Amino acid sequence: MSLTTTKRHRLPNEIINDWDTTLDQATTLSEGQRNLVRASISYALPPLSRSDVLQALQFYLNDQNVPTTWSVETLVEQLPVQAEQRRYIATSHPLYLAMTKITGSHTLHHSFRKACRRMMSTYFARVSQDAHPQTLYTDVVQTRDVLSKIANQDDNQPEEGEAEDHFLMGRINWYLANAASVPQNWRDKAGRFQRLFRGMNRIVGDGTACKPGVRQQNRAAQRRRRRGGQRDDALDKEMQESVRKRAARHQQPTSRPSMDRQDQQEGTRSSSEYSGLVEQGPYRQVPSARASNHGGEADEQEDLLQRTTPSTMSVDDDRHVVQYAQRMSLVDTLTSMTDIHRLTTGQLIEALTSCRHDPAQWALSILLLCTGMPLERLQSLTVDTTPTWEKSADADAPQVVADNTLLTYCLLDGPSSTPMSHDHRWVTLALPDVLIQAMRQAVVEQGRQPFRRTAKTLKRHWTPMSRRTAGLPPTPNRLAATSWMLKRPAAQDDVAARALSGRFGMALSAPAAYRALAPGELDALFHKVVSYLLPSLSPRPSWLTGPPVAWADTPNPRAANWQTGSPHAVPVAEFRPWFQWLQKGMGRAARQFINPLNPRERSPQALLEVIAISAAHSYLLMLLTTGCRPHGTRVRCERVGDYLWLADKNSPRALESRWIPAAKELQASLDAHQRLVADATGWLERQGYTVNEHRLAGEFSLCAEINETRRTQMAVAPITHRRFIQQLTTLQPSDAEPRLVPDDAVRNITRHSMATYCRGLLSETQLAALLGHVSGFRQQGPGSAAAGPARSAWQTVISDLLKEAGHQTLTRSSLQHALRH
Repeated sequence: MSLTTTKRHRLPNEIINDWDTTLDQATTLSEGQRNLVRASISYALPPLSRSDVLQALQFYLNDQNVPTTWSVETLVEQLPVQAEQRRYIATSHPLYLAMTKITGSHTLHHSFRKACRRMMSTYFARVSQDAHPQTLYTDVVQTRDVLSKIANQDDNQPEEGEAEDHFLMGRINWYLANAASVPQNWRDKAGRFQRLFRGMNRIVGDGTACKPGVRQQNRAAQRRRRRGGQRDDALDKEMQESVRKRAARHQQPTSRPSMDRQDQQEGTRSSSEYSGLVEQGPYRQVPSARASNHGGEADEQEDLLQRTTPSTMSVDDDRHVVQYAQRMSLVDTLTSMTDIHRLTTGQLIEALTSCRHDPAQWALSILLLCTGMPLERLQSLTVDTTPTWEKSADADAPQVVADNTLLTYCLLDGPSSTPMSHDHRWVTLALPDVLIQAMRQAVVEQGRQPFRRTAKTLKRHWTPMSRRTAGLPPTPNRLAATSWMLKRPAAQDDVAARALSGRFGMALSAPAAYRALAPGELDALFHKVVSYLLPSLSPRPSWLTGPPVAWADTPNPRAANWQTGSPHAVPVAEFRPWFQWLQKGMGRAARQFINPLNPRERSPQALLEVIAISAAHSYLLMLLTTGCRPHGTRVRCERVGDYLWLADKNSPRALESRWIPAAKELQASLDAHQRLVADATGWLERQGYTVNEHRLAGEFSLCAEINETRRTQMAVAPITHRRFIQQLTTLQPSDAEPRLVPDDAVRNITRHSMATYCRGLLSETQLAALLGHVSGFRQQGPGSAAAGPARSAWQTVISDLLKEAGHQTLTRSSLQHALRH
């Protein structure tokens, strides 16, 4: 994620820059009207909404006594921003909120409150470059609290020619002197306002003045700054003399009271000192093995030292230290997809072989390796011996049901928890014959919860192995961490591999919610991993009646037909009737509009139906080719050349945006629809209708529809129906059967279906970048490091998807002559 929601603390220039960008898009305003709006924005700094800027205009016109002949309501209606008030603006727009709170329920002409607003605008609407946004917010809030309390108890007004801040400072001082009791926090706020008053009026004699938003340095920093300005010559001479004396004292030879008399006489270390060091330390002298330059004898001038005891860096000591550090390390409690404490294949087979005589230990080890489920969850596994099987109310506890032939457990995240998706949140795996026998024997020995105390005994059983083998010792948690290395090579993608563990985690929870796994996919993956570990049962233990060979067919066929994953994804072939009906509906609506030979008799309502069907066709094509969420009022989509910029997630948790390539079929459909909208707009204007443009910059080449707002007025707006799929049936005739879209279809059925279709056709990272399921440094967008798929690979996948969905180019050419003449 890379993008975030509204910045918490903002400076005035940031708010003004946002408004300048918005005013540039308001092409219907004259230059004088724009200057009036800019002046009110610079005065009160309101958020981006029509209601708030209207209040700011009223503040500015009333406080500054600005005459105008324009209707402020009419000016505000022409701004391309939302109409309702913005929420959560307390920290981002403190000045505007302070003016609103000071005004309260009183009229705008209240003299004292008008003076408060003018003073706050003077202090906080324009700040210095050193201002800090959080400090500025604190100054505004404290000043607002002080003025609000004074305004509730004072009704005076400044005299003519008197500055507002001088007048308000006098009223605050009068209140502090005459009030019976004043809380300490209010006195602190009044003191802060006094320091701001001194700073704004350049009263800096006492050093307590400050500017709005500028963090005040402490006294030590101020003294250092003043000291750095002018240096005292006498102090410099004193410091130089002190340095000279200190240097002369260190150059003189000194005596150490703890040294011997011989060391006191000699200025350097002597040979006797060297000999004493050797005798006292853990060393011994050895003769040099290097011969002298003249041949025969060793060099007597060279002495070598050797430790009297073996070094801890020897091979045996190294092995002991490493094994001890591994046994005492905390990696035994860590589990993640990127753990470094995974075991090798040889260690796995050796660990499984050593515990094969205990059926409970071997079954727990196999399930940890083949599923990757956390040890704590597998320990709660319960064996249901009843012939009839019902899903357990405890979704966190796995179950072995159907006479020990099925293992079933619920996914803790991923697909949304709804009544429709309840059955799709369960994983059902058919157990092989060896595991069935092991579970039956474990139930006989341990009871209905055979793994409750097995983990401790398993860890004690593996502890002696670490003393005679190198490397990491096996533990139950390390088996679960190693599971990823066995599952992922045999799985189609990361979602299928993580589904066996029962929890997808933060990185894969959102992608898993949009993917429907094929029936029996998880069961086949489980079979492959288990068959890889069957050699650990050689030689055969006593509790196993048959040879440990891989099974040829699934012991229980119910596991092969189980559905897991998204319940909303459908095969893309089910969209074929949608495209066929839109093609037929377009022909019927076009004929209904063209049939009257006299152009004046043609119905505008029939033309609006043609535009609606064309927009629905292009929009359905966009949803299928991009996988984006249906557009809402907070969703932005812009077309830039051959790419689309999508910002289709704006929630309190995250805000996502990404660039994706636009398929050639989508580009052709959008271009044809854009020409049709332009021709229809010209025809309506020739018929006497006023067509208003409600699209923002970047949305003119996207799916737009024309709606009738009043009797002779039309509006061109982009499709912003979040329930577009459900409203698609409204384009059908009322007596049409069957209905085009089922009643239980969700609004993002196209996103679920597209994500499921592209599994295996695109890599995991490419599909995640296209759907917006990446975060942090992997966010696909401007300035990010993630790379989307190549256009050729993406185009091939999308063309095959549309061909299977029955997409055909919509015929719009027959309308060009009728609309242009």
